[in-house]
Amino acid sequence: MGLFNSITRFVLCCVIVVAAMLGGAGVGLAFSVSAYTSGNLITQVPIGNCRLDARRDVNTNPVALNTRIRIQILPQSGFTYLARVFETTRRRPLNIINFTDAELENILATQCNVSGPNVDQTADGATYVTSGNISLTIVGTEPSGVQFEWVALLSGGVDGIPEPSVSKQCKSGCPTVTSISPAEGPLTGGAQITIEGTNLLGATAVTIGGVAATGVAANAAGTQITATTPPGAATGPVNVVVTAANVDSDETLTYTYIDVVGETQKKIATFMLNRANNILNNQTDLIGFVTGANTNGGGPLGDLQINAAASGQTLTFATSRSHIIAKASAAGATSATEDPTVQTPLDRAGTYDIWTEVYGTRSSSDDTDSNLWVGYLGTHYFISNNLLLGLMGQVDWADEDNTDYRADGIGWMIGPYVAGKLPDHALYYEARALWGRSDNNISPFRTYSDSFDTSRRMVRGKVAGAFELGHSTLRPQVSVSYFEETQKAYTDSLAIAIPEQTVSLGEVRFGPQLDHQMLLENGLIFNPFIGVSGVYNFGINDNGASSGFALGNTDLRARLDGGVNMHNPFGIRFELSGFYDGLGVSDYEAYGGSLKLVVPLN
Repeated sequence: MGLFNSITRFVLCCVIVVAAMLGGAGVGLAFSVSAYTSGNLITQVPIGNCRLDARRDVNTNPVALNTRIRIQILPQSGFTYLARVFETTRRRPLNIINFTDAELENILATQCNVSGPNVDQTADGATYVTSGNISLTIVGTEPSGVQFEWVALLSGGVDGIPEPSVSKQCKSGCPTVTSISPAEGPLTGGAQITIEGTNLLGATAVTIGGVAATGVAANAAGTQITATTPPGAATGPVNVVVTAANVDSDETLTYTYIDVVGETQKKIATFMLNRANNILNNQTDLIGFVTGANTNGGGPLGDLQINAAASGQTLTFATSRSHIIAKASAAGATSATEDPTVQTPLDRAGTYDIWTEVYGTRSSSDDTDSNLWVGYLGTHYFISNNLLLGLMGQVDWADEDNTDYRADGIGWMIGPYVAGKLPDHALYYEARALWGRSDNNISPFRTYSDSFDTSRRMVRGKVAGAFELGHSTLRPQVSVSYFEETQKAYTDSLAIAIPEQTVSLGEVRFGPQLDHQMLLENGLIFNPFIGVSGVYNFGINDNGASSGFALGNTDLRARLDGGVNMHNPFGIRFELSGFYDGLGVSDYEAYGGSLKLVVPLN
């Protein structure tokens, strides 16, 4: 038995020696002194091509109860340490393994590829410290060219259990981040983001909400990173951390995960409602074909109207067959003192007219800019002098640019219309009904773009009167408008199904306008006016877009309008007007003014 035990101990010693030799050869370090494969890792940071560890090794032997604390420098892979910098046990005071500052600097420079290391130890070269702290500070430059400061600390005293810690902080050439665009994106991930900053060359990782982004790449100047977002855990804001040159950026950016379906539908609905509102505000006055107002004024080819307001600009062109014929018939027959806007309609029963109008509108609200061009082409037949029936078509192009999204679309509508005058009464009416479709594009997060189609319809009716009161005219009117548009379901670029939705917008507007006409000696007609109208909203869908509207269904409010228009004998018209909207409601207020110039096309 004694011989067996002796042989066994000899074999085990040989195995340990060989293992130690192989461990040293594996890392190629001639001065490695031990293989350390046990202990709980407390903290760890990279230092050049090496790493700085803080470990605690607990011996559960009740006879020799030791808590061994080590702070040591090791290669990036493997456990053979280069320098056991600090070490202590529960049964002994704090002590330092005897490495001087110069010895540690040599190890860091030759084995860890840290340039210009500067080491500062407390209790340098001491064997025991009875109480207090032992600390190690290293300043040096890693192969990336970034300068860092490493701090290792072992604190405690006699019979204490010290707590080891190591840390790393960038000193010079540190990566910084300043912005992320876009700052929000789909919960499913897959959106491309751009991060701006400095010293980003060599970026190795971007985490969003603690999850690694893919496709991380920095530009040659180190000022920009592009990456693709990972899927998020939930909607809401998360932190974005950039890692470059083995160090995380100090600044924290925020990226917000959002519900793609809900946000996309909301932005589509907003676009469609804004377009519907612009279309309703740029409708042809069909009653003017009955009164003759649409064939008066302007030049032989029609007129060009420019309207400028604080919220946007409008450009209008209008002409018709009857306008051109009327101008040709009246050439040379109108004196310079005649009112060019007043014309007694001829007997038009059995005649027809072809007309066209073009409107261009630009509007701005908060962070949204909208543009609309809409053109009309129509023809009608006079059944009698006071009744016409017609068919009209409309083509519109809309564009909307918001800080969060972009949208545009081309649409059309076609349908019949009627306009007339009650016999022996100064009461006029008009009605139209149009149906159509539109083709649209949406970039809901300003990253990818999708296409969607809609179907739409519009009805509009109006009744107006004109009652002469000496040199003044009272013009009461009431109009009803309703626009409805349905976005068809589609699958977006992220393979997410966007369901169908319908938006609608209805309005009743009623009230009188009073104007007073004065003919000046030089032939200039001066016409001040004032009006008040009630506005009642209805038919607004309770969806994501309309929920943000200040006005809702059954809201009733008042609007005041006033101004002055002037025109000279040559057909040039000028109008200055203003309005205040929102009387009677607490959550809505609008006011503004406009300057209108109408130039005849001679």
